[in-house]
Amino acid sequence: MSEDKVFSRVVPFSTVSPLGKPRGRSLKPPLSKRENGGEDPLETQRRRDEFVASSDLVKAVEQRKDAADMLHNIKMELAREAALLKFMQSESESRGDTDTSAISLRRIKTLREIVNIEASISRMGVNSIDLKGEKFQKIFVFFLQCIREAAVEILDPEQVDLLFNRIETRLEGWEERAQGL
Repeated sequence: MSEDKVFSRVVPFSTVSPLGKPRGRSLKPPLSKRENGGEDPLETQRRRDEFVASSDLVKAVEQRKDAADMLHNIKMELAREAALLKFMQSESESRGDTDTSAISLRRIKTLREIVNIEASISRMGVNSIDLKGEKFQKIFVFFLQCIREAAVEILDPEQVDLLFNRIETRLEGWEERAQGL
């Protein structure tokens, strides 16, 4: 007897697709609902998008924080993860789980990354200045305000305007020109 005849005896032919898969109503729940409370996937996606947008790390990237600030934010995220892993480990041990080595290894890796980030931050402080970073820009604005105050004390208002127009013209694109210094 051929396979088609055996299969057609088990499942009526009208419910079988040309590929031999059953047709008709799926036994799986519809994709628009989740098992945990029947939440709509679009709602889940909306909540996920809000959560991601409110993340300190995402905000720091969007605001183009300087590298030291970014590394600090990453270090904070890793520290939270390490603390969570420590909590999970203690919870597992309190339930009587004797093998928490996987959690320990994940925590050790996380702590090692924190140490690497800390080393990167200390190296950056010595070797580089982020000219477009928020901190440096604040210092630069403060420096220009000091120059303006001194110029106002000794120059006529027209001369102050002329001086700062020239400075503004000369400083266009200064970050890119100074990058190689």
